[in-house]
Amino acid sequence: MGEVIAFCVLAVILVGASLGAVLTKDLFRSALLLTLALATTAGFYLILQAEALAMIQILLYTGGIITLLVFAIMLTGKLAGARISHVSHHLGRSAVISGLFFLLTLIAVWRSEIFAPRAGFDGKDVTLALSQEIFGPLVLPFEILSVLLLAAIIGALVIARKEE
Repeated sequence: MGEVIAFCVLAVILVGASLGAVLTKDLFRSALLLTLALATTAGFYLILQAEALAMIQILLYTGGIITLLVFAIMLTGKLAGARISHVSHHLGRSAVISGLFFLLTLIAVWRSEIFAPRAGFDGKDVTLALSQEIFGPLVLPFEILSVLLLAAIIGALVIARKEE
């Protein structure tokens, strides 16, 4: 029962933050609401007992990518000398397309075998298997991503520095 309540609370927060990120006119607030949506997604991973995925979600997306996005927004606003805002002119079309996509996804999931029990999978050691996969053969791309994030931050600092 507690998982259902947690799921419903997280779902409401995720939908609200996602709608806020799309509908707000202030780009900085939009990035902060996107941060909330990504952190809420990590909460879903915790409900599913995928702690490693939750930590990756927090570290890479909520921490790294959003930090770069907020930094770029602040830098761009400083360079342009004006406040940045964005406006969605196609809200009606976007809502219809999103609704159709949701309906098609719901139909696909309903007809799939995703909820059928799988033979040979007991649900244990998921975090161990995932960690071995990520930090085994995929450790090089994981480290390249960290170097890429560092290079982006250094590049933004060089661009933001005032010319003397």
